[in-house]
Amino acid sequence: MNRRLFIALDLPAEAKKFLTGVIGDFSSGLGLRPKWEREEKLHLTLKFLGDTAEELLPLIKSKFYALYYFKPFHIKISKFGIFSRGNTPQILWAGLEIKEDIIPLLQKIEKDFSAIGFKRETRPFSPHITVLRIKPYYDHSLISKIVERVPGDNEFMINKLVLYESSLLKSGSVYNKVNEIELQQ
Repeated sequence: MNRRLFIALDLPAEAKKFLTGVIGDFSSGLGLRPKWEREEKLHLTLKFLGDTAEELLPLIKSKFYALYYFKPFHIKISKFGIFSRGNTPQILWAGLEIKEDIIPLLQKIEKDFSAIGFKRETRPFSPHITVLRIKPYYDHSLISKIVERVPGDNEFMINKLVLYESSLLKSGSVYNKVNEIELQQ
């Protein structure tokens, strides 16, 4: 049996509350009750491993635990944006500024996981949090207003690295923590 896995930085509760508060004002105007990402699903993906054979799990956990020595990161939710497919908006995201250099962590993940057969990421890292999967019937002009909104003064510390499993259900995806590391202070 395969498991759909990814590695992410888990947002602290206060960052999740701040983000849901910033976007919450717009919910009623989007039409047909938008399905915002639930608070417990808000995270910063560092590496998508994809469908993974169960027998690789001990090796993946070993590589994952080897990341314990990285220090926490301070983030700021700095802007909103949209990922589109062609001219069709697909994802509303919150962009992040990361105060510390996250590149060494990303390089370590890429090096260690490519050594056990996972494909290296070729796209540049763009730190963001998915907040809404956009449906064609949503009011796109209102979504544009969200993108124009400045999130305001905020800064949060992320100190948890998580290996997640994603299960795809009819009602949407569900994320379960497989393992978690508290980054060193």
